[in-house]
Amino acid sequence: MFYASRGTDWNEVAAVLRGVHPLWMLSVVAMSLACHAIRAERWRVLLRPVGRPLWVHAFASTLVGFGANSVLPFRLGEIVRPAMLTRRSGIAMSSGVSS
Repeated sequence: MFYASRGTDWNEVAAVLRGVHPLWMLSVVAMSLACHAIRAERWRVLLRPVGRPLWVHAFASTLVGFGANSVLPFRLGEIVRPAMLTRRSGIAMSSGVSS
């Protein structure tokens, strides 16, 4: 994060954030959560032949995996996501990765 944010004018960032319209920000957050919820449900459907993970486990794993993609190189969040689901629901890692 240090290298990604070095040279950033934090006063300018704060000024931009003060100008944000709260309704638009809430709309973006709601749409983002809805997209991740749909992805989690789609993943559960793909995993039906090997198991039925709880929706909350699939949703949490999806959020963590996409978050990891934001900070880890080489899209390693695509490995973090099924690894987290494996720990929470017992789905085989190979099934999670292949889905």
